[in-house]
Amino acid sequence: MRRLIRKAVFSAVLLALCVALMGFGTARENATGADWVSNAMGGGGFLVAFFAVIHLVMTLHALRGMARLLGGHGKIAQWHVSATEWEKFRMADPTRTKTNPTFLRNILQLSPRTPREGVEIVIGEKGVLVGGDYHGLGGLKNLGWLNNANQPGRPPDCLEFLFATTRGKSGVVAHSTLRVPVPETAFAQAALVQRHFAPNAK
Repeated sequence: MRRLIRKAVFSAVLLALCVALMGFGTARENATGADWVSNAMGGGGFLVAFFAVIHLVMTLHALRGMARLLGGHGKIAQWHVSATEWEKFRMADPTRTKTNPTFLRNILQLSPRTPREGVEIVIGEKGVLVGGDYHGLGGLKNLGWLNNANQPGRPPDCLEFLFATTRGKSGVVAHSTLRVPVPETAFAQAALVQRHFAPNAK
């Protein structure tokens, strides 16, 4: 949650700076007339402010979804991944991505260090919480199961949430994957997730 809060604060501060920049540009224009400096301040401030607003809204939406999931709303399953199992997953994940970078790039941000306490995973109807990372499930098209039994070091099997989202008016479809480890002790919990999403995945 701290990461999302930092993002929200950053977006809010950036938005405030942009508003101030546009204010300075307007003041300069009123005082000396329009020139390239005032135009750049106003135009640049407005453009950056536009994207800051979008980023802030998305971050606040994610914070709300995360808070609801932590409160138990729409929760489907939850399990713990030990530090040992998480390290195996972290080391094996790039190999999985390389098999098909277009479709299997993992959007999960993997820290270069494995937490000593392991990682808690919570799956909800509208989002997934992995440690402090929250990911919404908008654009989910399929849910797969990755069997790692034959991989070196025997990393844990994984659930793969496969996404396909259309970008803007161009109609270009972007593919991505959220891959989360499932230790053997969590197979029953993972089965709940499969039963919930598999019939609805498109």
